[in-house]
Parts: sequence; structure tokens; C-alpha cells
Amino acid sequence: MANRPSLIREWAELRRLFSSAPESRRLVFYAERAFDYRTFEGLIPPLLRSSEFPIAYVTSDPADPLLAQAGDRIRPFFLDRLLPLAVLFLDARVLVMTMPDLHQFHLRRSVRGAHHLYVFHAMVSTHMIYRFGAFDHYDTLFCVGPHHLKEIRKTESLYGLPAKRLFEVGYPRLDHILEEHRNFRPAHPPGGKGTVLVAPSWGDANILESCIGPIARSLSGAGYAVVIRPHPEAVKRHPDLIRRISEELCRLPGVSLERDHLSDRSLHEADLLISDWSGIALEYAFGTERPVLFLDVPRKVNNPRYAELGLEPLESGIREKIGRILPLSRLENVVEEAGEMLKNQADYRDRILRERSLWVYHPGESASVGARILLDLCSAP
Repeated sequence: MANRPSLIREWAELRRLFSSAPESRRLVFYAERAFDYRTFEGLIPPLLRSSEFPIAYVTSDPADPLLAQAGDRIRPFFLDRLLPLAVLFLDARVLVMTMPDLHQFHLRRSVRGAHHLYVFHAMVSTHMIYRFGAFDHYDTLFCVGPHHLKEIRKTESLYGLPAKRLFEVGYPRLDHILEEHRNFRPAHPPGGKGTVLVAPSWGDANILESCIGPIARSLSGAGYAVVIRPHPEAVKRHPDLIRRISEELCRLPGVSLERDHLSDRSLHEADLLISDWSGIALEYAFGTERPVLFLDVPRKVNNPRYAELGLEPLESGIREKIGRILPLSRLENVVEEAGEMLKNQADYRDRILRERSLWVYHPGESASVGARILLDLCSAP
């Protein structure tokens, strides 16, 4: 973890942001963590090609590589402790964020008329995994698919909220995964039975906390390569757990721990994903067209009122369409389940392609669609 810049340095960054001409703050992106840039990376290149105004990129991660990539068109700033002050007085035409819960905690809406736009960092539904009211204070949402449109409009109707601007954009990060997967070449020829990626969510009762040991031991003993990819929040919040996994499980043949969350190599190399309620399951399935084995740990519910909408979350209803569900009571069958799924990859691919066409707008083209909308919003009077 990079050392956090001093508060004096942040004040200098804040002055630099606000002392420049207003035109330089017309479009501002904010990334809480370095890997949040993956959500924006498809949008920024077409914006640079199609416009002349600079882009301000604010990050709260001192390890964000964009801090070292200053140029005429992208101006990076580090703001963490002073971020709430910056957002409160920001006069940007459009502020693009991938952080839910705006105006519910420390980060409040701008009092100077900035247009707050949310880009989803996962394809999952809006009403179970996210907190109640997570998107209520945004002006515009870039919807991944029809589930987002339906859920947000139902939320507005049910709770008497003003209507937001909802655009059918898709998922720019999926564009990147699709393109990368088409051109991906493994560094080494595949060996053994195949590679299984274990990538859980974070929070109570996820795979790392409940059953990673038996899974890794069973798959390793059966000849599979196993890559354990903890969620970045798990790495940050539970370093002792990650250290134990590294010390105890990475001694097993073929088992490794992935720490580089800026790389998607493990997604492309894996023949099968094992996950729980993580949004990576949809990224993997729709991006690589390979199946997911879902371990049936308790639902990740951050909004106890989610059932009030009367809509089944996408991440729940789609599991048996893009893979299989394995109850924890049958965990000893993980090797058998993995083998069966790998034998039937072609059938799963057909099902995954069908589901992708139903639930994702503009796959492969969403970044260009989103960039055009951002240009229009930035150019509006």
C-alpha cells in the first residue's frame, strides 16, 4: 500500500483543482480505489478522441497509477480526507462516480450545481446487495440492462422519489473483458485438468470465511490448478485472513493467491469460476462465456427492505442459467460438479450468450454509447 500523502499535500491538490479555469472541471471522474478506474477505462479514450476539453480525474488511492500519468488532457488529483469538501463545492458540469450512497454518509451532493452521474461497477441488481437509498441522490444513472431500469423506476414510484435520467448504456467494463478475452493467449500451455478461479464477494459468510479450505484442498487433490482471488475489500479489511490463506493453502500443489486486482489475467485463464454473490460472476460468465459454480452461502443482503420492490434480484434469478448452485451441505461434491460443468461448456456457452442478450445493453459497444451521452451532457447549456 502506497503511503498516503499528507494533509498539506491534499490542500495543495484542492487549490490546484479549484484555481484552474472552470473549463478544466467541466467533466470530473472520481475513483475511490485504483481498481475503480477499470469501470471508467472504456469511457475515457473515446471522450479524449471526440472532445477538446480536459478531464479531471480525482482519486483517493495513493497507489492509483493514473496519478503518474498527468498530461494535457487528463489532470489527476489526489483527494481523500478533503474529498467531501471538494465534492460539496465542485462546480463541474458532470461528476462521474462509481460510489453508491451519495448524500447518505460523509460525501454530500454539490451545492454548486454539479450533475451527479453514476456508472455501475457491477452488473448486479440495485436493491439487495446495495444499501437502501444507494442511488436516490444521483441525477443520472448509466443502466447496465433492463433490470436496472425496472428496479430504479419501481423504487421511485414506491417511495415517491423524483425521476432520474436513466440511460441504456450497458457495462463498459464488459467491453474491455470481451476484447481482452478475444485476444488473450495464455502464458503457458494448460496442464492438468484445468484452472478453477475462486473469486468470492466480501462480507459475512462469504467463501473465504466459510469454506475456502475444503474447496482448495479438494480441487488441488484432484489435479486442478486453483487461483484464489479475494475481493479487494476483503484484502483491506481482513489482512489476517488473507495471510492465513496464503500460508496454509498456497502450499498445496497448484494453489495460488492473486493479489493484483488491476489485472484480469486470472479471469481469462480460468476454465471455471467458483463464486457466491459477487458481481464478478456476471463479468466472468458474460465476458468469457464460461460457466460459474455458485456456492450457496447466505445471501448478501445490505438492504433488508429489498423484498418491498417485489422484484427478484438478477444475481439470484440468473444463477442456474449461467451455471449451477452447490449447497454447502454437498461441498464434498465440488470436484464432481466442476468436472461435469467443464464437460458441458458448449451448452453453457449457448445459455450464457442468450442471457447476456437479455440483461446487458450494447455488449461490446457500451463504452462508445456512454461516451456519446457524456459528451452531450457536458455540452448541454
